[in-house]
Amino acid sequence: MDPHDPLTGLPLDDADPADAAALADLAAGRVVDSEHIVGWLGGWQMARQADAVVPCAPIADRQPHAQGDAETRPLVWTDSAYDACRRLRTDLAALSSDSDLRLVAALVATMVSLIVEGGHPPGFAEVALMPPLYLRIAVTRTCIAVLGLRWNGTLS
Repeated sequence: MDPHDPLTGLPLDDADPADAAALADLAAGRVVDSEHIVGWLGGWQMARQADAVVPCAPIADRQPHAQGDAETRPLVWTDSAYDACRRLRTDLAALSSDSDLRLVAALVATMVSLIVEGGHPPGFAEVALMPPLYLRIAVTRTCIAVLGLRWNGTLS
């Protein structure tokens, strides 16, 4: 087992078949840093707007960690997750700018929460974004990686 392999310690038996492309991106280092994603979304201040436009729990400390440490891991997006998010934003923007703003605010607030809270055990999880929309994440020994966006349920 290579200690530098980003998938070391990840329970791959628990992976969803839909995670395959994103896990290949992660293994190959095809990831985008959270700073780039947040800049593309409009900045960290978008997390503050989440309270006004997205029903989610308030975030106590909105200052993200610049580097991972013993309590936190850096957050990255796989290339395939980034592409899926860009496609969703394009579709939402065509429907309504309010929809895109709600998505952006929820994404940034959720990213801040993942970075700040730390202490996530290695494995896979779906994190509520705007139910029925969830972020599919993998928590590895070295980072938290967004694998993609998942619809879990139906729109009503």
